[in-house]
Amino acid sequence: MASRKTSSEINNLFAHDTNSGFKYLPQYAKYLLENQAEAFTIAQLDVARETKLPLLNHLDINEDELTSILLKNTDELLNACIENTTSRYIELYIKKWLDQQSFSFISKQISIEDISLLSFIQRNAFRQFISGFTKDAVLTRNILTEADLFITEIETKFIKTFFELIKPSPTSPNNHTLHFQLKQANEVIKHTEWQYQFMINEIEDYAIILLDKEGFIQNWNKGAQKIKGYTAQEIIGKNFRLFYRQEDRDKNLPESLLKEATQKGKAQHEGWRLRKGGSAFWGYTVITALHDNEGNIIGFTKVTRNLTERKFTEDTLKEYAEKIEKHNEELQRINKELDSFAYMASHDLQEPLRKIRTFSNIILSREKENFSPEAANYFDRIILSVNRMQTLIDSLLNYSRAGTAQMVLEPTDLNILIQDVKKDLSEVIWEKRAVIVYNQLPTLKVHRLQFHQLFSNLIENAIKYSHSDVNPEIKIETVNFFNKDEKEFIRITVEDNGIGFEQQYAADIFKLFQRLHGKSEYSGTGIGLAICKKIVENHNGTITAVGQPGKGSTFIIEMPLDNNNTEAEV
Repeated sequence: MASRKTSSEINNLFAHDTNSGFKYLPQYAKYLLENQAEAFTIAQLDVARETKLPLLNHLDINEDELTSILLKNTDELLNACIENTTSRYIELYIKKWLDQQSFSFISKQISIEDISLLSFIQRNAFRQFISGFTKDAVLTRNILTEADLFITEIETKFIKTFFELIKPSPTSPNNHTLHFQLKQANEVIKHTEWQYQFMINEIEDYAIILLDKEGFIQNWNKGAQKIKGYTAQEIIGKNFRLFYRQEDRDKNLPESLLKEATQKGKAQHEGWRLRKGGSAFWGYTVITALHDNEGNIIGFTKVTRNLTERKFTEDTLKEYAEKIEKHNEELQRINKELDSFAYMASHDLQEPLRKIRTFSNIILSREKENFSPEAANYFDRIILSVNRMQTLIDSLLNYSRAGTAQMVLEPTDLNILIQDVKKDLSEVIWEKRAVIVYNQLPTLKVHRLQFHQLFSNLIENAIKYSHSDVNPEIKIETVNFFNKDEKEFIRITVEDNGIGFEQQYAADIFKLFQRLHGKSEYSGTGIGLAICKKIVENHNGTITAVGQPGKGSTFIIEMPLDNNNTEAEV
């Protein structure tokens, strides 16, 4: 019968343990501990039951006690990963396991199958929650590789400890049985290594290569053959420099990447690489240094992903973006020229109009008695056309001013602003007996002059398109609301009881020079509502209209309230 190991003998099992120094696993473990600790534990318990873990048959504890023990083990496991003290965790965990169990329990109720299945269960748990932590394929690979290494180390040392404990004395009658168990353990370890190697070899989306210290290729997976075109027989033993273009080799890029990985543990690079035959692909490469127990470099892993399609898409989008930027710059230049032209033309056009009006008035005042009624009518029509032209030029000038230079936004009391508008329109309001109704309006951060123009146009428009036998009534209301993105807006409505319009023309009325009624019926230039639209858009808002023929119109303005800038570029 084998005897229980002494403390000193157990310590010798861990004499060469060192800190694993994982780079990626700690952050993932922290995420699991803070967000998924209980789910991580339950996932392991569920798989243990599905795989019929033999050890569960020998645990005489209830469900709550088992879950409590596993939660504590999860806490210890993940904290060891976070603190990067995994080797120390393995040592303490195995010692605690030995202290808590009798030798008879270990030898009769713990089997090699338990140890292998427990390792599988932990690997599965680490993989199950990785998608909630990151979607990045390279980071996922790095994390799970370190988790596999960590669990493999636990598995190997558990098996080593197990067989050290049951190592028979020279007189032991169970030598044949123990020899079989040792052989079984060796097969488990080989199977685990085979599974890991098989997984690496079968990956096709990544070229996973093992390099020696000088960069010569030691192994070759399916992904490498798919991406780079070489078979394993063609490439193993050659230097990885041949994957780089001549200009990169001249700059010693391959050597500098190995040097960086040696110094920093890892090197990353993105650029053009060569396939068999000389064709190029855009690759993202991560080179990771491999160390022995003494910390010496023994080689490198090189993982490459083909990102040619992404590179093509990015280059295409970049080209489109540059074209759009140039197009926008050209449009801005043209718009500035048009604004300048409209402004100057408006001023230049007014001079001949003034002369036409002046000379026409002089002729009428001096020679009217000598005119025939028909000639006098012609002169009246000339003056009327001049006045209409003057109004049109003034409107164009206002439209041009509504979208030029910078807007200085300032807190503006809409109640005071409406009072100022009413003063400006006092004559037409009095003439039409118009009534403007509004409750307490808010203070908004707006461009004061533009908003004065906005309400002036809307109120004047409501008065102009009123019934001849009904006094115009204009109602102004505001309400705050939140859009689907939980962004606060204000809605301003200007409602009238005028002649209205067909709803099918709701978008047309905001177009430049668009008129739904003839000049003989209602005066106007068809620019006023276009100016309103431009002003509202200058404030990042929208304006729409709802109309019913004979019953009136409602203009609806919606603007965001979270504009904290004091200046806005138009």
